[in-house]
Amino acid sequence: MGLKYLIITISLLASNTLTLEHPLKMSFSNMTIDKDGFLELETRIFLDDLTAHIESQYGLQQVDFSTSGTKGVQVLQRYLNQNFYLKQDDQVVSLQINSVALSKNKLAVVLNIN
Repeated sequence: MGLKYLIITISLLASNTLTLEHPLKMSFSNMTIDKDGFLELETRIFLDDLTAHIESQYGLQQVDFSTSGTKGVQVLQRYLNQNFYLKQDDQVVSLQINSVALSKNKLAVVLNIN
């Protein structure tokens, strides 16, 4: 599968999901694909949307995104697996959160996913 086809597929999936069903607002995403075909995605999700959604959807009282091992990040991983996916050669590829950090202005959580 060519890189152009993969990017178009990702764009269509994200566009459909974000506009029809996905309540979270992403401010920035950067995707790279290495020579071996491994994808890395860095995306920022606004904390106000994300925190409210995670609390209401999963019943958490205080959502913590400070480190990869927190309950908030575990729930976010589950949410991503349920709502986002990539397809390559008609096979679904799941996304895995590698690291989390807060943006400099602390308004967004920055996810590194592959």
